[in-house]
Amino acid sequence: MYNFCRSVVTVVLVLLISTVDAEVWTMSIGGTNLNLANIVFYKNSVVKTPITTTMSSTYNSGVVGLCFDGDPDTFCITAWATAATISATVDDFDTIVVTNRTPDVMDRINGATMTVTNSSAAVVYSSTFVGAHATYTFVLGPTAAPTPAPTVIPTANPIANPTVHPTSHPTV
Repeated sequence: MYNFCRSVVTVVLVLLISTVDAEVWTMSIGGTNLNLANIVFYKNSVVKTPITTTMSSTYNSGVVGLCFDGDPDTFCITAWATAATISATVDDFDTIVVTNRTPDVMDRINGATMTVTNSSAAVVYSSTFVGAHATYTFVLGPTAAPTPAPTVIPTANPIANPTVHPTSHPTV
């Protein structure tokens, strides 16, 4: 009986560990008319493949998959809209490289915003595309863990000889 129970517990632990996935984040680029050649995600310099990709609209044959095919000579293109978006869901990435389209339409990305949200839809990163560049690299910094308790604010005028025990009436 003891060996059987231990085996069951081991199996359960392995199943629990194997079902823990990395954080899944969603990246969205929003602008008026988006014309992009490539969007590539990396984790520790390793390319990450999106789980899903979507685009708010499509102009001609510029479908969303062309932004994620690795070919800088193909483009995804949204129709003119006040809220055009290209989105991708990717598990655990730290860098996004966006390759702009050819020089004649490079300025269309200027002013567009990129937002990265976690699985709870909380914004973990946001940036604006500034200027007309061939590529844009966004590095998501590490997130600090919350402190278990509020940080004590030091007094503005510390005394030279601190007391061992707190006073009954704290000073302000």
